[in-house]
Amino acid sequence: MEDRNKTFNEVCVLWQGTTYSDVKNAIDYAVKNQIACVCIPPYYVAWARKYAPKSIKISTVISYPFGLSTTVNKANEVKLAVKSSVNEIETCINHGELRNGNVTDIVQELKQLKRVSRGALFKVFVNFEILNDAEIKLLFKIFSIVSVDYIC
Repeated sequence: MEDRNKTFNEVCVLWQGTTYSDVKNAIDYAVKNQIACVCIPPYYVAWARKYAPKSIKISTVISYPFGLSTTVNKANEVKLAVKSSVNEIETCINHGELRNGNVTDIVQELKQLKRVSRGALFKVFVNFEILNDAEIKLLFKIFSIVSVDYIC
C-alpha cells in the first residue's frame, strides 16, 4: 500500500480560508504518510515548492471550483503556476459552456491550457453531480478529442 500512496494519493487544502500553516500541515502530513502530492490554491505554490521536499509533488487548481474564468485568465494562472515549479495542474471545466453544448470552445480552451502547462500533469475537475447523461456523453466526446492526464 505504501507504493500506491506514493503514486496516487493527494492531500487537498482548498478552502477559502487556507493559510500558510494549513499548507505546511498538509505537506508535513503528506511526508509523514508517504502521500504523493499536495493540492493547494495557486497563491501558495511558490512557497510550498520551497518548503516541500522534492519527493512531494505540488498540485494547484485553476479557476476552482466553478471554471468560470476566461481562457486568457486560466492560461495566465497556469503559466504562473508552471513558473513556480508546480508538478500538476488541475483546471476546472466551464460547466455552463458544457451545458450549453459548446464543444468547440471547451476543446480549444483545454488544448491551450494543456499546451501552457509545459509537461505538468494535466488534470480536469468535473462536477458530475450537476450534469445529466447527455452532458456527460458530450464531456467524454471532448475528452476523446483532447487528451488529459486525469479526470477528477
